[in-house]
Amino acid sequence: MTRTRLLRRMSAGVAAAGVLSFAVAVQAQQKPSGASLGQVKIAKDVMANGQRLPAGTYTIRLTGNQGKPVVGQTPEESQWVEFVQGQDVKGRELATVLSPADAKKIVRTGRTLETGSAAVETLRGGDYIRVRALRGDRHYLVHLAVAS
Repeated sequence: MTRTRLLRRMSAGVAAAGVLSFAVAVQAQQKPSGASLGQVKIAKDVMANGQRLPAGTYTIRLTGNQGKPVVGQTPEESQWVEFVQGQDVKGRELATVLSPADAKKIVRTGRTLETGSAAVETLRGGDYIRVRALRGDRHYLVHLAVAS
C-alpha cells in the first residue's frame, strides 16, 4: 500500500470516528431522561419559561438537560423539568436542585415529602407558587409566577 493511500484511509477513519463521537454527544445531550418527580395539581394559571401554563394536574419529569449555572453554582444544581398531561408536554421550567442540607435551610414548611412525591406551595403574597419535589435525596424547586 502506498503512503498516500494509507494516509487517505487513516484520515477517512479519523473523520468517521469524529462524526460518530459528535453524533453520540449530540444524542446524549438531547435525550430526555424522563424520570418522574411526581404529580401536582396547580390551582391557578402560571407562567413557565415565559409561556402560560393552565391550571390542572401535571406529572413533572426531568428532561436530562442542565441549566446554565450562575455565579457560585455548579451545572448539576439546575435541571430543566417538563409539566406533562397525558403524553403532551404543556410547559418547561428550570428547577433548582438542592442537597438535603441546603433544602433544610431554604424550605421552611411543615410538610415533608416522600421520595417520588411533589407538592405545590403558595408563596408569601400569592404572586408565586413553588413546586417542590423529592427524588432520592435531591430536592427540586420550581418557582412559577401566577399569570395575570
